[in-house]
Amino acid sequence: MKRTIIFLLGLLCLTFNMSAQIWTNLQNLEVAFKIKNAGITVDGKFKDVSATVSVDEKHFENSTFNGVIQAKSISTENSMRDGHLRDKEEFFNVAKFPTITMKAVKVGSNQVGGSYKVDWLLTIKGITKKITTDVLVNLNGNSLYILTVFQLNRLDWKVGDKGVLMSDNVIVTVSGNLLR
Repeated sequence: MKRTIIFLLGLLCLTFNMSAQIWTNLQNLEVAFKIKNAGITVDGKFKDVSATVSVDEKHFENSTFNGVIQAKSISTENSMRDGHLRDKEEFFNVAKFPTITMKAVKVGSNQVGGSYKVDWLLTIKGITKKITTDVLVNLNGNSLYILTVFQLNRLDWKVGDKGVLMSDNVIVTVSGNLLR
């Protein structure tokens, strides 16, 4: 009987330690971008983003990331430009393509300089392409900060036309905090 109780207590402690390693309470998720337009850097963000995230701090390769952006929530702090980006067929055309999605399909197990390689499927305007980014993970007490910054060519997803004024390349930053 005593052995059984000790075994059950040990099993309970092991289960508690294992579950304490998983982070799912995502806070402060932000998706921002930068693009050059007529030589000026335009900063923007999406105001309506959501994600389901599960980070296993001991076995990062078991982590999952799935994000959804409501394309109509694009904001560059210029209502005329934002309307153009939302509504025009050559840009986001939110009536036909209301969401942008980003789903991790492979999460690296080896940490290099605080970052892990993650392969994603990124879908914009119904076009899905695989991209690879470095995801920085920083543990600070009861908070786990995650960040990825990457460059993509907007033309690969048929966002806008080729032109001399607007850069083809967009810098995207995705960040958030996970709390215990």
